Amino acid sequence: MDGCAADIDPITKGVTTRDMVLWLRDESGLDYDQVIDEYAGKTSNWLHLGMKKPGMKKARKETLLFRDGKYSLFV
Repeated sequence: MDGCAADIDPITKGVTTRDMVLWLRDESGLDYDQVIDEYAGKTSNWLHLGMKKPGMKKARKETLLFRDGKYSLFV
């Protein structure tokens, strides 16, 4: 609703959504709110990137997995 999130597919051959989450979390320096590696089937996999909303004091810096309808911490 605030335009602070996007679903992203990797376009570089050999780069996975897992690779993207690790880069965002460990190397990018972005002040993201949430990064979610979402998987809804063999052909449906994407990365959800949510940035801090206007008025939020601090980003949560959450990294999550979404599998089989459930969220868990990304490790």
